[in-house]
Amino acid sequence: MFKLSMIMCSAVMASCYPEILDNGIYENYYLCAIDGYQTSIFALQELGEDMVREKQIYIKFSCTLNEFI
Repeated sequence: MFKLSMIMCSAVMASCYPEILDNGIYENYYLCAIDGYQTSIFALQELGEDMVREKQIYIKFSCTLNEFI
């Protein structure tokens, strides 16, 4: 099982916010990665073009293997 974690960062501010999303557990890495990319796109769209451009926002995500789930 894989856990998706996401962090939003600003290149202008040279910093990242604390983890913004824990999107649950996935049966395999592929499903986790696909959701990570889709959720990143949705988050940037929700912030809007002006904010993303002004703050140079980007999303980092990881899919971590969790054998204890």
